[in-house]
Amino acid sequence: MSALRILLLITSVVTVTSHHNITAILSEFPKYTEFNNYLTQTKLDNEINSHQTITVLVLSNGVVSSLASKHPLSIVKDVLSLHILLNYYDNQTLHNISNGTTLSPTLYNTTGNAPGIAGFVNITTDMKGGNVSFCSAVSGSKLDSYYTKSVKQIPYNISVLEIDSPIIAPSILTAHAHSTDDVISISGSSVGVTITPFPHRLERQQRPLYVA
Repeated sequence: MSALRILLLITSVVTVTSHHNITAILSEFPKYTEFNNYLTQTKLDNEINSHQTITVLVLSNGVVSSLASKHPLSIVKDVLSLHILLNYYDNQTLHNISNGTTLSPTLYNTTGNAPGIAGFVNITTDMKGGNVSFCSAVSGSKLDSYYTKSVKQIPYNISVLEIDSPIIAPSILTAHAHSTDDVISISGSSVGVTITPFPHRLERQQRPLYVA
Protein backbone atom coordinates (compact mmCIF):
# COMPACT_ATOMS: atom_id res chain seq x y z
CA MET A 1 0.00 0.00 0.00
CA SER A 2 1.42 3.37 -1.03
CA ALA A 3 2.23 6.07 1.51
CA LEU A 4 -0.35 8.36 -0.13
CA ARG A 5 -3.09 5.75 0.20
CA ILE A 6 -2.23 5.18 3.86
CA LEU A 7 -2.36 8.94 4.49
CA LEU A 8 -5.77 9.21 2.84
CA LEU A 9 -7.05 6.28 4.90
CA ILE A 10 -5.83 7.84 8.15
CA THR A 11 -7.39 11.18 7.19
CA SER A 12 -10.77 9.57 6.50
CA VAL A 13 -10.71 7.80 9.87
CA VAL A 14 -9.90 11.05 11.70
CA THR A 15 -12.71 12.79 9.82
CA VAL A 16 -15.43 10.39 10.98
CA THR A 17 -14.13 9.98 14.53
CA SER A 18 -15.84 11.96 17.25
CA HIS A 19 -13.60 14.56 18.91
CA HIS A 20 -15.46 14.78 22.21
CA ASN A 21 -16.30 12.71 25.25
CA ILE A 22 -19.26 14.07 27.21
CA THR A 23 -18.46 12.00 30.30
CA ALA A 24 -14.94 13.41 30.46
CA ILE A 25 -16.21 16.95 29.87
CA LEU A 26 -18.82 16.82 32.63
CA SER A 27 -16.44 15.12 35.07
CA GLU A 28 -14.70 18.50 35.33
CA PHE A 29 -17.84 19.98 36.89
CA PRO A 30 -19.11 18.44 40.19
CA LYS A 31 -22.34 20.40 39.78
CA TYR A 32 -23.36 18.02 36.97
CA THR A 33 -22.36 14.69 38.53
CA GLU A 34 -25.95 13.40 38.63
CA PHE A 35 -26.61 14.42 35.03
CA ASN A 36 -23.39 12.69 34.00
CA ASN A 37 -24.32 9.54 35.93
CA TYR A 38 -27.70 9.28 34.24
CA LEU A 39 -26.16 9.80 30.80
CA THR A 40 -23.98 6.78 31.56
CA GLN A 41 -26.81 4.64 33.00
CA THR A 42 -29.06 5.29 30.00
CA LYS A 43 -26.21 4.94 27.44
CA LEU A 44 -27.00 8.44 26.17
CA ASP A 45 -23.32 9.29 26.59
CA ASN A 46 -22.49 6.92 23.73
CA GLU A 47 -25.14 8.58 21.56
CA ILE A 48 -23.72 12.02 22.28
CA ASN A 49 -20.17 10.93 21.55
CA SER A 50 -21.21 9.40 18.23
CA HIS A 51 -22.47 12.73 16.84
CA GLN A 52 -20.13 15.17 15.16
CA THR A 53 -22.21 18.25 16.04
CA ILE A 54 -24.30 18.44 19.17
CA THR A 55 -25.45 20.65 22.05
CA VAL A 56 -26.10 19.28 25.54
CA LEU A 57 -28.41 21.21 27.87
CA VAL A 58 -27.25 20.18 31.34
CA LEU A 59 -29.14 20.34 34.63
CA SER A 60 -27.68 20.72 38.11
CA ASN A 61 -27.53 17.86 40.61
CA GLY A 62 -30.56 19.03 42.56
CA VAL A 63 -32.75 19.34 39.47
CA VAL A 64 -31.76 15.89 38.18
CA SER A 65 -32.28 14.28 41.59
CA SER A 66 -35.77 15.77 41.81
CA LEU A 67 -36.63 14.48 38.33
CA ALA A 68 -35.27 11.01 39.02
CA SER A 69 -37.13 10.74 42.34
CA LYS A 70 -40.47 11.13 40.56
CA HIS A 71 -40.02 9.01 37.44
CA PRO A 72 -38.61 5.65 36.35
CA LEU A 73 -35.37 5.41 34.44
CA SER A 74 -37.22 4.99 31.12
CA ILE A 75 -38.82 8.44 31.51
CA VAL A 76 -35.59 9.99 32.75
CA LYS A 77 -33.86 8.70 29.61
CA ASP A 78 -36.49 10.19 27.31
CA VAL A 79 -36.43 13.51 29.17
CA LEU A 80 -32.64 13.74 29.00
CA SER A 81 -32.68 12.82 25.30
CA LEU A 82 -34.83 15.93 24.77
CA HIS A 83 -31.94 17.95 26.24
CA ILE A 84 -29.55 16.78 23.53
CA LEU A 85 -29.89 19.08 20.53
CA LEU A 86 -28.71 17.87 17.13
CA ASN A 87 -27.39 21.34 16.28
CA TYR A 88 -24.58 23.50 17.65
CA TYR A 89 -25.54 26.40 19.91
CA ASP A 90 -23.29 28.53 22.07
CA ASN A 91 -23.92 31.80 23.88
CA GLN A 92 -23.42 33.85 20.74
CA THR A 93 -25.63 31.78 18.46
CA LEU A 94 -28.40 31.64 21.08
CA HIS A 95 -28.56 35.41 21.18
CA ASN A 96 -28.44 35.76 17.41
CA ILE A 97 -31.29 33.43 16.44
CA SER A 98 -33.11 34.78 13.38
CA ASN A 99 -36.47 36.32 14.35
CA GLY A 100 -35.77 35.37 17.98
CA THR A 101 -37.11 31.83 17.78
CA THR A 102 -36.28 28.49 16.20
CA LEU A 103 -36.94 24.75 16.53
CA SER A 104 -34.12 22.27 16.99
CA PRO A 105 -34.33 18.49 16.53
CA THR A 106 -33.18 16.47 19.52
CA LEU A 107 -31.95 12.96 20.20
CA TYR A 108 -35.48 12.12 21.38
CA ASN A 109 -36.64 12.66 17.81
CA THR A 110 -34.44 9.75 16.67
CA THR A 111 -35.86 7.20 19.13
CA GLY A 112 -39.11 6.50 17.28
CA ASN A 113 -41.02 7.37 20.47
CA ALA A 114 -41.69 11.00 19.61
CA PRO A 115 -45.01 11.67 17.85
CA GLY A 116 -45.30 14.68 15.56
CA ILE A 117 -42.91 17.43 16.64
CA ALA A 118 -42.48 16.14 20.21
CA GLY A 119 -38.85 15.42 19.42
CA PHE A 120 -38.13 19.10 18.75
CA VAL A 121 -37.31 21.88 21.19
CA ASN A 122 -38.45 25.49 20.87
CA ILE A 123 -35.68 28.02 21.54
CA THR A 124 -36.85 31.60 22.06
CA THR A 125 -34.71 34.66 22.72
CA ASP A 126 -36.17 37.76 24.34
CA MET A 127 -34.65 40.44 22.13
CA LYS A 128 -35.21 43.14 24.75
CA GLY A 129 -34.38 41.36 27.99
CA GLY A 130 -31.79 38.95 26.61
CA ASN A 131 -33.25 35.85 28.29
CA VAL A 132 -33.19 32.60 26.32
CA SER A 133 -35.90 30.05 27.09
CA PHE A 134 -36.56 26.49 26.01
CA CYS A 135 -39.63 24.27 25.87
CA SER A 136 -41.07 21.35 23.96
CA ALA A 137 -42.17 22.30 20.44
CA VAL A 138 -45.58 20.77 21.17
CA SER A 139 -48.34 23.36 21.27
CA GLY A 140 -49.26 24.43 24.80
CA SER A 141 -45.81 23.82 26.29
CA LYS A 142 -44.56 26.39 28.79
CA LEU A 143 -41.50 28.51 28.01
CA ASP A 144 -40.07 28.09 31.50
CA SER A 145 -36.69 26.38 31.07
CA TYR A 146 -34.15 29.17 31.02
CA TYR A 147 -30.56 29.32 29.81
CA THR A 148 -28.34 30.23 32.75
CA LYS A 149 -24.77 29.92 31.50
CA SER A 150 -22.32 28.47 29.03
CA VAL A 151 -20.34 25.53 30.45
CA LYS A 152 -17.93 24.38 27.74
CA GLN A 153 -17.54 24.38 23.97
CA ILE A 154 -15.40 22.63 21.39
CA PRO A 155 -16.40 24.72 18.35
CA TYR A 156 -18.28 23.61 16.30
CA ASN A 157 -18.31 20.10 17.58
CA ILE A 158 -19.98 20.10 20.98
CA SER A 159 -21.47 22.78 23.21
CA VAL A 160 -22.56 22.29 26.82
CA LEU A 161 -25.03 24.84 28.19
CA GLU A 162 -26.80 24.96 31.56
CA ILE A 163 -30.55 25.48 31.88
CA ASP A 164 -32.44 25.87 35.14
CA SER A 165 -35.27 23.32 34.77
CA PRO A 166 -36.15 20.23 32.70
CA ILE A 167 -37.78 20.36 29.28
CA ILE A 168 -40.56 17.76 29.16
CA ALA A 169 -42.69 16.86 26.15
CA PRO A 170 -46.24 15.75 27.08
CA SER A 171 -45.84 12.53 25.08
CA ILE A 172 -42.99 11.39 27.33
CA LEU A 173 -45.30 11.25 30.34
CA THR A 174 -48.35 9.86 28.53
CA ALA A 175 -46.34 7.17 26.74
CA HIS A 176 -45.19 5.81 30.09
CA ALA A 177 -48.42 6.43 31.99
CA HIS A 178 -49.37 2.75 32.03
CA SER A 179 -45.86 1.40 32.36
CA THR A 180 -45.27 -1.29 34.98
CA ASP A 181 -41.88 0.29 35.60
CA ASP A 182 -43.37 2.63 38.19
CA VAL A 183 -40.92 2.26 41.05
CA ILE A 184 -37.20 2.94 41.04
CA SER A 185 -34.52 2.52 43.67
CA ILE A 186 -32.53 5.50 44.86
CA SER A 187 -29.77 5.02 47.42
CA GLY A 188 -31.22 1.64 48.36
CA SER A 189 -34.79 2.79 48.92
CA SER A 190 -37.88 2.40 46.75
CA VAL A 191 -39.65 5.50 45.61
CA GLY A 192 -43.12 5.60 44.02
CA VAL A 193 -43.55 7.55 40.83
CA THR A 194 -45.85 10.54 40.60
CA ILE A 195 -46.93 11.53 37.09
CA THR A 196 -47.87 15.18 36.96
CA PRO A 197 -50.20 16.21 34.10
CA PHE A 198 -48.40 18.49 31.69
CA PRO A 199 -49.83 22.02 31.46
CA HIS A 200 -51.48 22.90 28.18
CA ARG A 201 -51.17 26.66 28.32
CA LEU A 202 -48.24 28.46 26.72
CA GLU A 203 -46.92 30.89 29.25
CA ARG A 204 -43.77 32.97 29.36
CA GLN A 205 -42.57 33.72 32.87
CA GLN A 206 -40.27 36.63 33.55
CA ARG A 207 -36.89 35.71 34.94
CA PRO A 208 -33.81 37.79 35.82
CA LEU A 209 -31.32 38.26 33.02
CA TYR A 210 -28.47 35.75 33.20
CA VAL A 211 -25.04 36.69 31.98
CA ALA A 212 -22.91 33.89 30.51
